Amino acid sequence: MVSRTTDSISVLQLGVVVLAATLGGQLIITSRNLIKSGGEAAWISVIAGGIVYGLVAVMMIKIGRHFPNDTFVEYMPKIWGKFAGGLIILWFYLLFIAQAAVILQGFGKFIKYFMFDKTPQIVIPATMVLACAYCALHKINIIVKVLSILAVLTTPVLGVWLLALQNFNAEMLLPIIPFNWPKFAQGLQSAWNVFAGYEIIMVVLPLVSWKSPGLSPETGVVWTFAILTVFFAVVIAIIIGVLGAEQAALFTAPAVTVIKGVEVPGTFAERLENLLMIFWIPLVFDTIVVFMYTLAKVVQIKFSLQDHRPALVMQIPIIFFLTELNNHLPNYEIASKYIMYAGIVFSLIVIPLSLLMVLWKQRSLAGDGYEQ
Repeated sequence: MVSRTTDSISVLQLGVVVLAATLGGQLIITSRNLIKSGGEAAWISVIAGGIVYGLVAVMMIKIGRHFPNDTFVEYMPKIWGKFAGGLIILWFYLLFIAQAAVILQGFGKFIKYFMFDKTPQIVIPATMVLACAYCALHKINIIVKVLSILAVLTTPVLGVWLLALQNFNAEMLLPIIPFNWPKFAQGLQSAWNVFAGYEIIMVVLPLVSWKSPGLSPETGVVWTFAILTVFFAVVIAIIIGVLGAEQAALFTAPAVTVIKGVEVPGTFAERLENLLMIFWIPLVFDTIVVFMYTLAKVVQIKFSLQDHRPALVMQIPIIFFLTELNNHLPNYEIASKYIMYAGIVFSLIVIPLSLLMVLWKQRSLAGDGYEQ
């Protein structure tokens, strides 16, 4: 059971946490694979993915409403049984820690390439992990304030991408008709990478003051996914409209490459891709902080620790080791592929089945921490 007395957030702050978990590494790191899979229809796949995973997020809240004081670490064994529930918790933990490692590895690679080419790559993710760990040591309400400040400071990142509209060609998004359903399906599969991290809802939901008047968690999450979907779809459409789907798939980071052709006469920034990287750093910081806090809370609750800080310190070398394990591109792509499959199955099979089992077991679970 999670206490709300010292750790409590509003529905609006829940949206900030979800935004922080998804906006960081996903788009710049995964844009190439998304466009490679979805082709010209990749931006449509993102919209469909936003709808699908938004609905899954609402399902998570519906499950949580039946266990208002419990995180998924506590209620999954009640739904699935001790053994299967434990496997689901482990699945979630491994999914999050592997995703954190992939983001850090991609972050280190791109920052080194675009900004600090003479810096050993190992230094960049190591520094980020330590900085994020310090922030994640605090309580969630303090973390949310830091996330909110950095989010405001990084809002110009969309403006940087919008500058690329001067080179935009709408014909690059064609053909829409006849619609390429196989490409759309492949793009929809890759769209999980864009929204990965939203699963944190199941950990922080008990901390939300959802019985207070105002926005409901369901409505708040729907609005959050609407913002994410529009943002991601616009950026992917800009990339395709400027570079073309086939050409974009050839670049390691098309989300950055698309900025290289932008010319803004009379400005102090001659290389706008560096400006984009500068804005990207705090976004990745937010994402890794949220991931590290989530992982530490899972361990704390699972093993009944008094505080999440010992668990957080313990996982620092694990994340760093996994980051270095992905230090070569083939390993990076293999890891990303299997993490994506694990995330899709978790979202599209485990969560809907969990909700169905909760509804089916309403009467049998009544009186055991279950609310109808």
